[in-house]
Amino acid sequence: MTGSKLVAAQAAIWAATMTGVVASAGAGADSVARIAGPGMLWFDVVAVIFGVRASRVPGIDRLTRRFSWVMTAALCLTLGVSLTFAVTGTKAFPQVGDVLHIAVMLLLFVAMVLAPVRTMARREAWKTLLDAGTVVLGASMLLWYLVIGPSMETSQVSAGLVLAAACYPVADLLVLFGLARVLLRGTGQISRRALAMIGGATVTILIGDVRLGYSQAHVEVFERTAFDFGVWLTCHFLVACAGIELWRQAVLPVAVVDPGRRGVGGKLPFLGIGLGYGLLAAAALRESRVFPWAGLVLGGAGITGLVVLRQLVVQEEITETAETDPLTGLANRARLHDELSRALRRSARAGRSIAVLLVDLNGFKRINDTLGHQVGDGLLVAVATAMRGAVRDDDLVGRLGGDEFAVLVRPVDGEADAVAVAERVSQAITGPFIVAGRPMSASASIGLAVSEPDEVTPDGLLHRADTAMYDLKRRGSGWQAWRPGLASDATATPDEDPPARREPDHSRTADGHDDARR
Repeated sequence: MTGSKLVAAQAAIWAATMTGVVASAGAGADSVARIAGPGMLWFDVVAVIFGVRASRVPGIDRLTRRFSWVMTAALCLTLGVSLTFAVTGTKAFPQVGDVLHIAVMLLLFVAMVLAPVRTMARREAWKTLLDAGTVVLGASMLLWYLVIGPSMETSQVSAGLVLAAACYPVADLLVLFGLARVLLRGTGQISRRALAMIGGATVTILIGDVRLGYSQAHVEVFERTAFDFGVWLTCHFLVACAGIELWRQAVLPVAVVDPGRRGVGGKLPFLGIGLGYGLLAAAALRESRVFPWAGLVLGGAGITGLVVLRQLVVQEEITETAETDPLTGLANRARLHDELSRALRRSARAGRSIAVLLVDLNGFKRINDTLGHQVGDGLLVAVATAMRGAVRDDDLVGRLGGDEFAVLVRPVDGEADAVAVAERVSQAITGPFIVAGRPMSASASIGLAVSEPDEVTPDGLLHRADTAMYDLKRRGSGWQAWRPGLASDATATPDEDPPARREPDHSRTADGHDDARR
């Protein structure tokens, strides 16, 4: 069974168990526990099994294996927590189960610290730590507002009372800090799906632990409800899915594309700022006296909001610059490679295919040599615009460099879909265009390749499209689909005169007629 099917099976078990938890909400905590408890134990066993299997897969790198073993230790301890509470029940804080739970969170924090992350300059690393601190500070304000502050206002406040209220959420904040650091820096070894599942489990348990801390600060024994069991069940489910995902990635290695600050990680500091100022505004509005703090707090929140919005615009500009070809405005090589990797992973999960077109203009060097680089650049811009108008909405056009372009066609139901796009692109490239006041036309050789069902890395697909393109390049222009047996040593340069024409295999030349090998 594949990783996706295993996760789907766990999701079905979670949904069925949650339905039972909700249905038995009015029957008391013991009835709910009899339904949710076995579900949590099941997810813990699944997480341990796949965590161990992921750690033992041969061939994974040392850092990823170390991360997997620490995560597996945390998963084993999570199973111990469930078994302990099943035997001892819920008592006043602290008890053995509480100590084990906090140990689990500390192990998860260690795992996040040991997680392999992208190498970056010292200043960038410090910026990442500061941004992760912003995320945790916003969550800490929530902890103060809902748990620690109300605990200190009680008539029998003590250090033990505050410790009981804050111990669980503070441990969760440590994990949140480590996770934010990994998401902000990005990682090339751990899949984003696994990190998303760990993050979902952390946020879920933080919500439950805030409620638990508040209750334990006010009552001797925490009264469990269906909501609490639902939170715990969801957390254990997500942890099990994370274990399955780590195993799936270890067994079927993929090119992990983690954009770090270009993805959701880049938005985390702003979420922390928004949470902190939202709490300030709520506290100011609750005051009976509006003057002076309500107006000052709301004004400060407004100013910070505008600064954050401006920073978001700047960040989008930086991201666009890093991903865009400056001449044509198309996607650059780095973004094409990233998008291709993502598309292959999605298509593998969905059981569909994608295609790549590699486009090389014919005779472009002569245009630069005879008419000048300014005219050549103008032609590239015109061709780029024409190609962008010839593809479908979901397709991506990019420039690899010089006069080479690529088109990511996603998804396709077969080669015919890719061929239709190739024909439109080939026709659009012919123009005519008006460049520097003169009419011009162009032609190109297009090689296309369709992904295989189990293909998850871009290199093989790009190589096949490149082989088809250069094989056609030696004979003329038009398009050609890759077929087994095409010469992989076709090395005609873009502006060489092609040798004697040979009938291509499943290709179409610039005159629009199909050729077939006889």
